[in-house]
Amino acid sequence: MSSAGLGLDGTHAARYGASEFLKDRHPDLSEPFPKGVIEEEIAIAFGRRHVPKLVDVISLPDDRLPTHQLATALRYLLSLLSNQETKCECVTYDSAPFLVHHLTSEDPYVRQLSALTLASLAQLMLGRAEVVASQGIPSLTEMLEDADPEARAAASYCLEMVSSGPEGASAVLSCESKVLQKEVEMLEDPITTDEAQLSAVLTLTNCTTCDGGIYQALDAQVPPTLLRLASAQDSNDEMRIAIARCLRNMAHHPYGKVQVFEAGAIPVLTTFLQSENELLQQCAAACLMGLTVEEDAKLPTVEAAGSDLVEMLHHPNPDVAENVLATIHNSCEDMQARKIIEGLLGDDDREFIFCD
Repeated sequence: MSSAGLGLDGTHAARYGASEFLKDRHPDLSEPFPKGVIEEEIAIAFGRRHVPKLVDVISLPDDRLPTHQLATALRYLLSLLSNQETKCECVTYDSAPFLVHHLTSEDPYVRQLSALTLASLAQLMLGRAEVVASQGIPSLTEMLEDADPEARAAASYCLEMVSSGPEGASAVLSCESKVLQKEVEMLEDPITTDEAQLSAVLTLTNCTTCDGGIYQALDAQVPPTLLRLASAQDSNDEMRIAIARCLRNMAHHPYGKVQVFEAGAIPVLTTFLQSENELLQQCAAACLMGLTVEEDAKLPTVEAAGSDLVEMLHHPNPDVAENVLATIHNSCEDMQARKIIEGLLGDDDREFIFCD
């Protein structure tokens, strides 16, 4: 047998060798990672590109990115915003203007995801500033009338996050869209979800920590709306606490306490005092403390809640006890109210409260 075709080891197999170079195994010599955005591919990148890649996708013009792919990109992006670092990175790459643009999409799911992503960014001061600078507040306010309940709830939550900081609340109040009025109208709409209502009440609470916000709330008739909401049978403690906080803010304002009292807040606040939730009791007592500065509210407060107030003088929570004591002191400036309170107090408590 001729040895012409044999290898060094004397076998034919030695003539076949596998290359260790990738280009020899894969003859496609095109660039493995094309430059720019691959419009047909929506995926999460790894490392430093995971946020910028998706921001590049959502920044594509509407005619180049189908709606379902845009929704996928927004969903992926929102899933990445679970920590402060990725939120800052997303803000740094100027994502806010594109997200605000997508708030006007014809697809309700895209509108919902855009609002939720903006809400995630608005948890940071830098993010709130970007939402405001991108004219996000007018678009979000318009979404409070959205026909889709979930999109409406997402917009309400985003406004809650924007108003969570004093600079954001100031931007909400200075917006020409009359945000507080729109929030009240949304609360009255029967298709509004419980989540959207809670976010709306928290937005009102955030915005009524200053005179300007209280004046806008009074113009929007916030107290009557909140009291109707608190009286609803399906109202839970979380909603009632939010309502009590907003009423407390307004009850400590000279004009706010008048509208809160005239709206019939005392019976509702009395039911709050009877709750087992300490935070709700604390907020309700603080609201009554502000109301009883008004002369006309002293006797009605004692008549409705006198026994509850006396019972809570020894509350284990010192904040609740202090608010209750201040409410009793304010109320007892009216002589009829004082007589009622004296009849409910024991000897030790009477001596403690009335030092005279």
